[in-house]
Amino acid sequence: MKSSVERSEIFYLEVVDFYAEVERRRAHGLMSRPILVGGDPRKKGKVQSASREAREQGAVTGMLMGEALNACPAAVRLPTDLPYYREAHGQLEVCLRRSLDGLEAAGLGAAYAEIRSPVGLGRSTAEKVVAAVRADLGLPIRVGIGPSKWVAYLSIQDVARSGVAEIARDQLKPFLARQPVSRLPRVGHKAEKRLKDLGAETLGEMLGLGPEVLTRELGSRADQIIALAQGHDPRPVRASEQPRTLSRGQTLPGAPSDASEVQQVLDKLSQGLAALLARRGLKAGRLGIRLRFQDQSLATRSLTLPEPTDGAEVLLEAAASLLKRVGREGEGLRSVSLTIGGLLAPVRPDPQLDLFSPPQG
Repeated sequence: MKSSVERSEIFYLEVVDFYAEVERRRAHGLMSRPILVGGDPRKKGKVQSASREAREQGAVTGMLMGEALNACPAAVRLPTDLPYYREAHGQLEVCLRRSLDGLEAAGLGAAYAEIRSPVGLGRSTAEKVVAAVRADLGLPIRVGIGPSKWVAYLSIQDVARSGVAEIARDQLKPFLARQPVSRLPRVGHKAEKRLKDLGAETLGEMLGLGPEVLTRELGSRADQIIALAQGHDPRPVRASEQPRTLSRGQTLPGAPSDASEVQQVLDKLSQGLAALLARRGLKAGRLGIRLRFQDQSLATRSLTLPEPTDGAEVLLEAAASLLKRVGREGEGLRSVSLTIGGLLAPVRPDPQLDLFSPPQG
């Protein structure tokens, strides 16, 4: 039987290896292949995302792409496509907001949320979120539940790709005690080695050294690290009901041959932004354009729309006028991005407040 007593719980929601998982969804032929997303190995590019299959072969984020391909020669290497990943994150956020009132972004593919629910119902909410993200977006997601941001984040570090992990308050002390020191933020390899030399490989063993030893070894960070090891994290979830801006961008495969090609790109971006606004039930009051040219120069322009809109045609007309203001008419253009701001949810009149409307019938 579920308790009727409500309590606050923190969710940490994360699509592990977000870039790689989004690429896997985009191309079904990659479903069982190791994936590396990042820079060109010929230009000493680095890995920005590695799928689980690639990591099991020794490839990790931040490694030189050439080294990662040597470690995992069967991997498919894909260039980073940030506009596409931002769009996928927007889709994820829309899906999450159907179940969760407020989200705090924690990077692409991740977020925090705080909910108040009867004891025992937080897990069922999280399980519904996992199922919805899989069904709607084809993405795996893991959800950690805890009394603080730190504990919620820590709770899912041993969850592979998809699932829910919950740390109840009465489980907190033994759970933290067995966590490795390496999972603490702001504890680098040198500090970790010093603690290991003192016999502390877990948080419980570290706390057993006492504040004096930890202050000597960790310096000014000691108080904060001790607090985290004890489960104290005062950071609130800074939830926002809606994002401040939305953007879409596209890199052109080559220099456009005429203005009609640029117009087609603007049309596609405007349609995408209009679809986003419709899904979120929002209207935009401002539009900005950002252009990068073949010579790496940048140009930006923005304007306030005559009235808030969610119409693709209005956005396209405004984008075309901004492009004209730049004056280069697409000459040597390399990439285009549009950003909308001043986002507003339409005000729905409350019939109970319309005291002076004539009686009906």
